[in-house]
Amino acid sequence: MKLLKVTFDGLDMFKDGKLTLDFFATDRVVDQRGVTLIEKPIYSENVVALAGINATGKTTTLRLLALVINLLSGGSASVPLQDPCFSSLISESLTIDAIFSHNGVFYRLVSVVNQNQGGT
Repeated sequence: MKLLKVTFDGLDMFKDGKLTLDFFATDRVVDQRGVTLIEKPIYSENVVALAGINATGKTTTLRLLALVINLLSGGSASVPLQDPCFSSLISESLTIDAIFSHNGVFYRLVSVVNQNQGGT
């Protein structure tokens, strides 16, 4: 399974409450080093770097990615969201919009997690 793009909507610490991460190569791929072919002409980046000064959201971004991977693997959002670091970031609800591929098929998963209920 390859995660291609994920958007989180409802995060208080990010501009407009949104965080979007694209993992696909947006430029024309001539040299295939550094990318993985998903299905022509879609390639995913092999390396992604998060950089920034302290308290800008790097760790939060990684935790959110772990949450998405957990959801895509059939897990629940309730346990990670019980962590106080998550509950302080989410306004009332968090919408997760993930695009991924698996065995040559593309999928889109949209999940809404409510803060008060702690479930999906």
